[in-house]
Amino acid sequence: MGVMDFMKKGIGYMKLAFEKSTIDEERIEKLIVEHRHSKAVEWMRIGDNYYSVDNDILTKSDTKKNYQANSKLAHANYKGMVDEKIGYLFSKDSSIHAETDETTNVIVDKLGDNFNYDLESLGFEASNKGIAWLHPYINEKGEFKLFVANSEQIIPGWVDSTHTELEYVIRYYDVRVYRFGRYETVTNVELWTPNDVTYYRLENGKLINPVKTGHFRLNGIDTGWGLVPWIAFKNNRKELPDIKFVKSLIDNYDLSRSEVANYIQEVKNLIFVLKGYSGDSLDDFLEYIYQKRAVVLDADDESDVTTLNPQMDINAAREHYEQLKKDILEGGQAVDKNLDRFGAAPSGVALMFLFSSLELKANQLESEFSRGFNNLINFIYLFLEKTNNAIKREKVEIVFNRDMIMNETDIINNCNSSRGLVSTDTILANHPWVRDIQDEKEKLAKETFDTVGMIDTNEE
Repeated sequence: MGVMDFMKKGIGYMKLAFEKSTIDEERIEKLIVEHRHSKAVEWMRIGDNYYSVDNDILTKSDTKKNYQANSKLAHANYKGMVDEKIGYLFSKDSSIHAETDETTNVIVDKLGDNFNYDLESLGFEASNKGIAWLHPYINEKGEFKLFVANSEQIIPGWVDSTHTELEYVIRYYDVRVYRFGRYETVTNVELWTPNDVTYYRLENGKLINPVKTGHFRLNGIDTGWGLVPWIAFKNNRKELPDIKFVKSLIDNYDLSRSEVANYIQEVKNLIFVLKGYSGDSLDDFLEYIYQKRAVVLDADDESDVTTLNPQMDINAAREHYEQLKKDILEGGQAVDKNLDRFGAAPSGVALMFLFSSLELKANQLESEFSRGFNNLINFIYLFLEKTNNAIKREKVEIVFNRDMIMNETDIINNCNSSRGLVSTDTILANHPWVRDIQDEKEKLAKETFDTVGMIDTNEE
């Protein structure tokens, strides 16, 4: 394989003398400018706006006269789809288990009580923006903590084209400060590398006041993780937000519904026939009709106003936006809640088919989040090693307990039938009544102990 083949694959490349490989202040300044105006950040803002139902229809330029109806109906189709996916994957607490209970307890303890909330926050951020970023850090008390950043603040420096390893991360964000007797907005910049972080202030496009320090302090000494302490949680392999697949459909749906609303409000099915009208223009006539509900005519026998009543094709409009609604659900891989095809209470195969598109979309997110979770576990092991509490590294898995409408009886019977074929952890993770595997195992162990104790007492 030649050099050009490596370059095409993104595996390696030939550096020329004038090419920079290091990250310096000049390069950071240019990267921030490029990032602010990049397509990726634009889509992040769009995803955030549409989740807040600030759809483009609301800012559509007005071309109508002041007497004309100008409805701007923004629909929450996209918000509903994101909520559906996040609720499906994260509304039930995830289950975490290692090879031994001791390691599982340590991992769960370090992740903290808010970890499932952090997972849900990452899910919303990734869905709306294509990628979410988690920052593991050690606070002043020496505790392991997690921080979910706004994705548009992060510029990743990937080592490879598959975006699996970080060389650096630049974070920039605006804050309001009070100086010189007034509030001003300034931009803070952070450069994170494997062993340290440098803080800057960005003013007039230039970085100033650099301060370099370690990632954290242990025993009064600045030190680093040895890795860039930022973890990517992707929405899918392409790092695309969910809005990318449905925006044009939602825009047309908003427009179609708005136009029908305008049509009805303006009574467009009335066509006025004028005879001997004394006004200067049709605009004046319509303004009188819609605002003053009157019109002035010449005082002669020929003056008259009549109307024609063509029928509005409501059926064609309804068919159009109903089809758009179906296209939005299909493009967004959401559950079609129109149960005409499945009956009032679908179950079994019909229920699985109903959820099939959502399941595929959730599988992509789960796959990427499992990768991010594995990177997070690595930081926990590093934290334990750096604080002299190292334990044996075991494989740690996370199970996302999906919140799908189900036939609980069938699932419980399947769990019972699986005893001896799969592990107890797997059975508990899939049981519809179990929310916390470790807690359930402890309760089962206690019940077994109490039962055995009672038998021994009776025998005596």
